[in-house]
Amino acid sequence: MVALESALAARSAFRAMVLYEPPVAVDEPLGGEALRRARARAALDADDPDRAIIIHMREIVGVPG
Repeated sequence: MVALESALAARSAFRAMVLYEPPVAVDEPLGGEALRRARARAALDADDPDRAIIIHMREIVGVPG
């Protein structure tokens, strides 16, 4: 809520924003194979944050393309 309220208060400072509330995993970590292979981390290490967030949101969180 703080991030959303801040964005609304300073509307001209933001072109776009993704608000994400992480789900609570109760039986095993989210992400399955994508998490085990650490693909998102590898993308960050390769200086590709755009690819890292795509991997995270689609393969770990499960947001459809």
